[in-house]
Amino acid sequence: MKLNVKAQEPNYIEIEFMDEDISLVHALRELLVDKKDVEFVAAKTDHPQVGQPTLILRTKKEDALDTLRGALKELKKEVSEFKSELKSAKKPKSKYSETRVRGLSEEKKIENKAGSSRSTSPSQQPTSPSRSSYSVFSELTRSISLPLLGEVPAYYLLLLFLFILYILTKSLLVGLASGLLMVFIVVYEFYAGVKEGGWKNELKQTGLAVLVAVIIWFGSGMVLQTSTPINAIVSCSMRPAYERGDLVLLAGGVSRTPVYPYGGKIADINSTASVAYQNSSWTAGGSWLAYCSQHVSDDARCQAFVRQPAAFVETHGPLEVHYGSCAREEAGSDKTVATTICVTQTKFGGQAVPFDAQDDLVVYSPKADDLYARVGDIVHRARMGINTSEGLFYLTKGDNNPVYDLQAYDEKTQAGNSPVSTAQVKGHVWLRIPFIGNLKLFITPAVLADPSSLSGCDSHFAPNDR
Repeated sequence: MKLNVKAQEPNYIEIEFMDEDISLVHALRELLVDKKDVEFVAAKTDHPQVGQPTLILRTKKEDALDTLRGALKELKKEVSEFKSELKSAKKPKSKYSETRVRGLSEEKKIENKAGSSRSTSPSQQPTSPSRSSYSVFSELTRSISLPLLGEVPAYYLLLLFLFILYILTKSLLVGLASGLLMVFIVVYEFYAGVKEGGWKNELKQTGLAVLVAVIIWFGSGMVLQTSTPINAIVSCSMRPAYERGDLVLLAGGVSRTPVYPYGGKIADINSTASVAYQNSSWTAGGSWLAYCSQHVSDDARCQAFVRQPAAFVETHGPLEVHYGSCAREEAGSDKTVATTICVTQTKFGGQAVPFDAQDDLVVYSPKADDLYARVGDIVHRARMGINTSEGLFYLTKGDNNPVYDLQAYDEKTQAGNSPVSTAQVKGHVWLRIPFIGNLKLFITPAVLADPSSLSGCDSHFAPNDR
């Protein structure tokens, strides 16, 4: 055992017990707390599992070191009596008392260390209790006492600070720092558990925690009738109703979306668009807007589309969409900051399909060869259901996107999206919890730094143009 006298005065002493658990320090504190001359005594540690225990003693009149010596003698006497009792009882020695006995053998070391501190020159004597400098790691892993919460490791408070800072700034660096800190916390907590209870115990505790999480996940999934009871929104495609970083709770099924019957096959409604303008017609991948966003400078038809979007009609089988100029409002206000082209009217089988903010927001998994499969689960509004002989399918759209998911298209890879089958739907959103979904962003840097996920975060379509 090594000792570090962190501070010493005639009536004050603070000693750190290196590479020891806190049991010896607690035993000394219990003896000192009832002494009449003791004004204050405390046993503390920077971390309950791996911190170094420290004894702090302040006396009224007597020398603090002399008082500590007296407590050590009393403790030695008690341990001696305890050992005699154990011998007569012929029982195995207590691990706890052995720890205390080993501590008593360090009495001389305490005295020598404290004496050495006293022999320093007056200019070297501390005038007030002071703490030695700590490394960043020590500061990060030490515990901080908070009202009501008790001892809280500093890294949890730092994570809370970074979480709030990210919400306020949306800084990529802050998000990445938060993710790294979360990884550090998991690794360090595991390490601390191993040091405290050994590998077997920590693996057992970790396995138990994973088992409980799995039971909760699948249990809630059974109750809510969904395979994914919790998800997070990782883009701004649903603004302003839902924000990037919202946590959403799901329930199975889709109930608040209008369903239209169709006697044909779902293959009739695909990502190939038929476009009509004046007396001409042609086809395009995904949508005419997707095509013109990449060819506005080299196709005269796209230049006409920019000037007169309402003059173009696009169909996907029985689905008919009309374009128009749509106002975009600044986030957090109703100030118009831009005007862009978007779908302004939808018809199915000649029947108008109005936008309804009460339609279900669904979470679905795109098909493996769909364009959106690159980003994982999609959280968009089910604008309509199409009941065919092959089953029920949905056409989905992000409120902050200019076109339906079916109309999104990448010419380089020639990838588009398909209508969403009921098998692809994981559930509909029944509860939104703001901000908490950012934790998913922190641990998925690829999504956090993806430019497409940040598109549209600074503005959204005006209420009449969604």
